[in-house]
Amino acid sequence: MKTIVVVDDEPIMGNLLEFQLTEAGFKPHYFQKAKDALEQIPGLQPDIIISDIMMPEMDGYEFHRRLRQNPETGHIPFIFLTARTGKEDELAGLELGVEDYIGKPPVIEILVKRIEKVLERSRQRKRSRSEAVFSGNLSQISLHRFVYIIEVSRKTGELSFSGIQNDTHASIWFQEGYFIKARHGKLTGKEALYELMAERDGFLEFYERPVDESSQKKMDNNAILLKGEYFLEKSKELYVCFPYRQARLSLAVDPISPKVVQRGGKRSFQTVKAMIEGGKTVREIVNNGLISSSRAATILVLLHHEGLLKAEAPGTRTGRSKHVEGIAPEILEVLRMAEKEALTGKLSLSADEGTSEIHFKNGVIVHAIHGSTRQRKALYRIFRKNGCTPQIVTDTDVNKNGMHWPLAFLLEEGGREATTLQRLKPNIFQRKLRLNGPALRAAPEVTQKPAVRHILPLVHEFGTIDRILDASLMTDLQTLKYISAMVRREYLLYTD
Repeated sequence: MKTIVVVDDEPIMGNLLEFQLTEAGFKPHYFQKAKDALEQIPGLQPDIIISDIMMPEMDGYEFHRRLRQNPETGHIPFIFLTARTGKEDELAGLELGVEDYIGKPPVIEILVKRIEKVLERSRQRKRSRSEAVFSGNLSQISLHRFVYIIEVSRKTGELSFSGIQNDTHASIWFQEGYFIKARHGKLTGKEALYELMAERDGFLEFYERPVDESSQKKMDNNAILLKGEYFLEKSKELYVCFPYRQARLSLAVDPISPKVVQRGGKRSFQTVKAMIEGGKTVREIVNNGLISSSRAATILVLLHHEGLLKAEAPGTRTGRSKHVEGIAPEILEVLRMAEKEALTGKLSLSADEGTSEIHFKNGVIVHAIHGSTRQRKALYRIFRKNGCTPQIVTDTDVNKNGMHWPLAFLLEEGGREATTLQRLKPNIFQRKLRLNGPALRAAPEVTQKPAVRHILPLVHEFGTIDRILDASLMTDLQTLKYISAMVRREYLLYTD
């Protein structure tokens, strides 16, 4: 008799399913809360789990994610049962690796047939995995470790990936312990390897079998892994350089320094350059499918650091109004005058926090300083300074590298940030936070996100929201949004 766990916050639906599945010959266990189910599932070891999506405290997506992070429960087949029948919801579930997606209330005969099909697919996967020489989960053991085991044992065969992002099938082939080829979606060779190095979850299986790749050259495992790590580390700066992934880019200088081209790879650089010239957005360039996303992101970061890229922000308004809510009128007037007359110089304001400057190059804002803060964060803090007398000093040396956003966009976003922050209660900024260690350890993919990795150490070091905002490299509103999201998911906890 197959054991089934049913999770649904509606008792009527849950109890009905429990009764119907019992009548159909299964052994169901019903839970109203996902949290309670998580505690019991390791002991029950059900053959399949059926869960609603829209539930309080912990939704179905989070429930599924936590199960997949636990080696004792990550293999259990999972079906989403929900009243939400939109295609986007269904795709979201299937992309997570969920085996099936059924609308509610279900017809029991159809549900039983779906359960039987999912269980059969699960049995087939288990038979396939039993043939593997060794296997494991990326959340528990790194790709580097798998490669090391294959290399020292000089094995020949295929390392197969399943359950990775977007549920794409991928493989790496080895000849006597060395890379000879790889495939990940449309990517092949080294680019596929670099893309796979970014995966933090999924199942790996190594099959020892002959590989007819005599024409393929063996690759230096260590050199490839080191190069891939460089791309991964550098690509983490992309969010800071380009917060808006829908921004379109243009090259400020051409030809580009050979040093930049060499570090990104000549052929890959030409690919990225062609996409920039073709009007592609940052998101489209990074997810181009021609080179790995980490290499593409690294090339954009390198070009940004050299001051060679200009970004056209999405949704930029061409029209003007005399007043922008949240921005000091005296500052607004000077900014528009500097743009109109294409000034080069510095706008200075007296500030208790120290230096407060906005740098222009031909009327375009390229840099800002406000106390210890820099760039857009500093600029938006300057926007909120009322009662100042701004002074412009022209024809001086200015920092030419940095921001290249149109003034209309900066005013729009800066004004929106100012008005949002003004509506918050002042005492919110004095609240203290701490890290929720168990929740963060259970969500390693969350801590890999660049913005989260940036904020978590600041929470640990500074505690109060105002000090975290001061230390963050992101704008105040961007930082607050991430803090708010992490508090809602209980990755951060208030201590007061």
